[in-house]
Amino acid sequence: MSDNDMIKIPDLTSIVIHSRFIQRGLAREIISKRGDYNALYKISLNHKLTLQAVGYISRLDLREIEIARAN
Repeated sequence: MSDNDMIKIPDLTSIVIHSRFIQRGLAREIISKRGDYNALYKISLNHKLTLQAVGYISRLDLREIEIARAN
């Protein structure tokens, strides 16, 4: 799977669950920074993602990102 594929993640900030699309490579980067809260905060600012979304992705297994369907 390409790093540029777009994958869906839930938007946890709304009452109704909406999906957001992010690049698979960005999700891999977030997972690799798990536990480094300053790096995760910087990623959320640079890519205009909510901290909830970054936190959700950081807790995923890399395997889940690899098998996520590209859209």
